[in-house]
Amino acid sequence: MRNCNNSTHRTQPCKRACLHLRTANTLTILILTLLTIQTNGQPAVPKPQFNSFQPVNLPTPQSNFTQLYFQERFLNNPLQSKQDPNIAFQNLRIVQQAGMAIPGQLTNSNKQWQIAELKQEMAEETKETRKNNIVHFQNYLSQFLQLNPDNFSVTKAIYLSEAVYYDKPFRYQEFLKAIQQRAGFAKQILKQEGLSIKNGLAVHYSIQKLFAQDNIIHDTKANKDYQIKRLKYDFDDFMGEKDWSKMFVAKLLQTNSGQCHSLPLLYLCIAEQLNAKANLSLSPNHSFIQYFDNKGKRKNFETTNGNLVSINWLMQSNAISAVAYKNKTYLDTLSSKKLYAQILADLQSSYLNKNGYDEFSQQLSNKILSIDSTNINALMVNANYTFYMYKDLLKQYNYPAKEQFVNFPKLQTAFLNSQTAQEKVNQLGFQDMPKEQYEQWLKSIEREKKKQK
Repeated sequence: MRNCNNSTHRTQPCKRACLHLRTANTLTILILTLLTIQTNGQPAVPKPQFNSFQPVNLPTPQSNFTQLYFQERFLNNPLQSKQDPNIAFQNLRIVQQAGMAIPGQLTNSNKQWQIAELKQEMAEETKETRKNNIVHFQNYLSQFLQLNPDNFSVTKAIYLSEAVYYDKPFRYQEFLKAIQQRAGFAKQILKQEGLSIKNGLAVHYSIQKLFAQDNIIHDTKANKDYQIKRLKYDFDDFMGEKDWSKMFVAKLLQTNSGQCHSLPLLYLCIAEQLNAKANLSLSPNHSFIQYFDNKGKRKNFETTNGNLVSINWLMQSNAISAVAYKNKTYLDTLSSKKLYAQILADLQSSYLNKNGYDEFSQQLSNKILSIDSTNINALMVNANYTFYMYKDLLKQYNYPAKEQFVNFPKLQTAFLNSQTAQEKVNQLGFQDMPKEQYEQWLKSIEREKKKQK
């Protein structure tokens, strides 16, 4: 997946607006806004089977907010209650626009009064939902900040960044067991091939086999052989545009497939369980694994195809600028603090995908940048946020020319803030990769794979 180095956000013009920053003026926009802020059902907890090596079952979240909303609001409404929510919305609007009373609701001949009442009620529910979401995220943020940036559990940090997305999250111990199951597979590979778990390079070899090929694991207790399918790339919604949980390690554990956000993170989790040193490294809208062999030589492992790759290939295939490489924005080994900030940026992405840009998202950005002032995700969130604030004021003041901004102090400040935030991103050498170019990149992976072999 290529998503701003595991963030969904783009600099101006933003490709995926996360929030309407101004109050909607029509019922249609209010309805769309309500649908955007959804709650997510509790995922089934994973049930690892250490002896039988059965796959982990950890389903992705499913939103039931819209359905519950209609069940409560139109429970006695024969026109609405048994219909698909989208059709129900259409019917509701048709009935209102025709000036008809809505079955099951307070009747009133004034169509405008009915619409105003509905808008007010929906706004109140939206406000309450947002308030509850912020409290929920603050709780997980508090737990995250208790971790030491210089020495923390990567598995625990990733869990917090993903579980926060759910209203009823799965438990950490279940998530940990699912990771330990994968680490158990790697241990079994070491044992079967007569390799020592104390040899760091051998441990990386065993982990990489989980990504590179199907493996036969022998269960000594059951005296049976089991085929463990390799961890593969998921081409369906690889940017998480339809379902943000596609980015999660939890989803990868469930389906055995992920993309270049979740696959490297799972590698880090498995390595952590085996006491092997591994690092995350970034390139435009991409991440991969770096580690060092017994002679101190750096290796680059591409989890999307299960192969070692060269720095030259990474630079050419990802179109990394000289500025970005010089500034170590890309292809550098992330330190513990930078990795901590990057995973915290994942928690921020979970928030943005549920609630959009607001003051709390900016608090998260400030916290991330206090740990790593060069974190590209947080800098882009700031650039997007200040850009939308500027555009909102620009509309309020009826789009004056730039030379007239001095007559509108708030607009002038917003414009300068937006320019400054954008410049910070540009200075790091950030560049985005279009979806079409990414698809071409996937094809180049196969060519590199054959070359490496």
